[in-house]
Amino acid sequence: MKIIINTSLMVPIYEQIVDQIKMLIRNGELKENDNLPSVRTLSKELKISALTVKKAYDNLESEGFTVTVHGKGTYVAATNTELLLEEQKKELEADLEQAIQKGRRCGISDEDIKRISHIYIVACGSAYHTGVVTQYVMEDLARVPVRVELASEFRYRRPILDKDDLVIVVSQSGETADTLAGLRLAKEQEVKTLGIVNVVGSSIAREADNVFYTLAGPEISVATTKAYSAQLIAGYLLSIEFAKVREQITEKQYFEYIEELLSLIHI
Repeated sequence: MKIIINTSLMVPIYEQIVDQIKMLIRNGELKENDNLPSVRTLSKELKISALTVKKAYDNLESEGFTVTVHGKGTYVAATNTELLLEEQKKELEADLEQAIQKGRRCGISDEDIKRISHIYIVACGSAYHTGVVTQYVMEDLARVPVRVELASEFRYRRPILDKDDLVIVVSQSGETADTLAGLRLAKEQEVKTLGIVNVVGSSIAREADNVFYTLAGPEISVATTKAYSAQLIAGYLLSIEFAKVREQITEKQYFEYIEELLSLIHI
């Protein structure tokens, strides 16, 4: 059983353990009657307090995911797959609604949004590809010219930026060197900046004028999955909000787009 703890997240460690074990059960990697590592073994492996692991195990048992047999250990309980999927949908819906409420404008005022003359999306790797998608959506809905650039090119080509431009930097870790350099270049030219990042308190989150936290949690796989999807959602939310503020879509269209995003949970 592989558990990854991210101490930079604003999520208690015991909740990270609970969430990841639930995911392993949902995915079928942990099956009924499988034995979980002992509290002492897992705490030693993760280098955390045994009390933290005990709290996580107690939560799992109280929710019916595990059963603890005195002197024998903790086992995966018989689970109802449909209930598991329904719970997962509710969690995703709550997370998306929270993102909609907290992240749409990211602290950017209506006046600033209306004044934007050009948007630069600066990123590397998979984050660059989410920027390409955001370009299509932002130009289509908000009618703002968007240019997507690899951070390694942007930082060295001496871009000509205007005070009414917006530079959006995208990074899962918030520490990508070229992306961070692009952010600092934009700030040197006194251009407003927005960071789309996953890790709270990262360098980009601290230095950008405004920040959109995707809060996707730790990336377990080598290929980006959660972080990529969360960045896409962030790009869509910004595009919809900017379009509304710039009066490019009606109030009715605005709520229809939000409903469509929420419907993704039930696919």
